[in-house]
Amino acid sequence: MSTSDPSDITLTWSRPVLQRVLDARRGTLEPARGAVGLILCAGSGQRMAPLTDKVPKPILPVLNCPLLWWSLAQMSGAVERICINTHYLHSAFEPLKAITRELGIPFSIALETELTGPFGGVLACFGSLAPTHDVLVCAGDGYYNADFANLLDTHCANGADLTIGITPVLDGSRYGVLTIGADNRVLQMREKPPYSGPTTDASCGVYVVSPKVIARFADCRPPLDWVDVVQVLVADDYDVRAARINTWHDAGTPKDLLALNLAMLTDEMLPMVACRSKTFSPSVWIQGEASVSPDTQFEEAVLLGCGAIVESGASLYNAIIGAGACIRSGAKIANAVVMPGAHVPMQTFVSNIVWS
Repeated sequence: MSTSDPSDITLTWSRPVLQRVLDARRGTLEPARGAVGLILCAGSGQRMAPLTDKVPKPILPVLNCPLLWWSLAQMSGAVERICINTHYLHSAFEPLKAITRELGIPFSIALETELTGPFGGVLACFGSLAPTHDVLVCAGDGYYNADFANLLDTHCANGADLTIGITPVLDGSRYGVLTIGADNRVLQMREKPPYSGPTTDASCGVYVVSPKVIARFADCRPPLDWVDVVQVLVADDYDVRAARINTWHDAGTPKDLLALNLAMLTDEMLPMVACRSKTFSPSVWIQGEASVSPDTQFEEAVLLGCGAIVESGASLYNAIIGAGACIRSGAKIANAVVMPGAHVPMQTFVSNIVWS
């Protein structure tokens, strides 16, 4: 069990990590004029329970950084300002205001008093953005390694009203699946079609929305989902296009979150948020001071969060240990994530799970 709020721990220590990610991702990019960003964070994350009982899904850790950090860093080099919408556990997002201000990210939070659906969230936030700008939208429960600036350029070059990011998936029945014609024009969107199997044309929660589209639905009553919007736009002969997204990981369930974290242990992004240990095994990465017993056994890649404690006789194999987490004597952690602030009791075997 955790002895403190993991969202507090993660937000507190990972601010310097966000700075490193920002510096690496921004490069020499200049934010696109006429474009703003929106990250949808209002959902209750029911599929992620019990991990979301106290922590909103966008603040759950990926390499011990809130998932939202990665989207903020990704967007900040491509848009003029960023907004998030919140509803569930709204107060957990409040520290972001000070953190983003310190880091020079133009940022705001729009609180929704009731859930209005994904596109309803866009309408709810539009007044906090800029009514004359295109809006780059991404889901708060997705990890993206994509060229958002190029996506915005493509949207503008096509003169599109709506551009939908797509990617291959093994099971289309979990996502919105597009039918695409010539010049990447979208002809249809089906939401979670049954028995669809693998597809190359699944929506990955990234959209570029023109003010024209927002005006079209401004008077519509929520909730509004993307499939509703696409159906109307296609029928009314709006220009709806599809664009490929390089890398996307869904983090909608505990299994998805675990898979994403373990994949990132060998990803090129790992050196952006951690340093190789000079004290422990060469495969160990650290994110600050950690207390580790000299007899700890390490195998494969291991990430130790700031303030982590690993007691005598523990063994860590292909694992991510959260900030402030404690691994008691003799515990074994394999192919697993231990949440920030969590405790693993003595002699406990933790495997293939996100432990909270």
